[in-house]
Amino acid sequence: MSWLADYEARGVHLLRREAGMRERIAAQMMAYWEGLRAGRPAPRRSEIDPRRIEALLPYTLVLELRPEGPVRIRLAGAHVTGLMGMELRGMPLEALFEPEARAALAATARWARDELGLELRAA
Repeated sequence: MSWLADYEARGVHLLRREAGMRERIAAQMMAYWEGLRAGRPAPRRSEIDPRRIEALLPYTLVLELRPEGPVRIRLAGAHVTGLMGMELRGMPLEALFEPEARAALAATARWARDELGLELRAA
């Protein structure tokens, strides 16, 4: 095998391994969330125990949904912050989206507030 083919094979292996890791993290977070949610649109803030998802916290993004205004990033885990190369806390979530996707994001936030009755505010 040439050095280039060997390098490409290792690169593909690393990409597959990272994709598997992302799927496991998402599945673990979803299982935790669904267990707390118990059929409601979302669990109560007081029900969320960060100690139960300690291994997932570096990959977590916590959002603040207010009655008016943009969705804000309340907290970003170390892995997320590292990927972005900057502190995300306090930024509007829309800053992470392409301009043409921001209207859909705003519509989703309105739907969560109006249809699901979600309103998550910082303490």
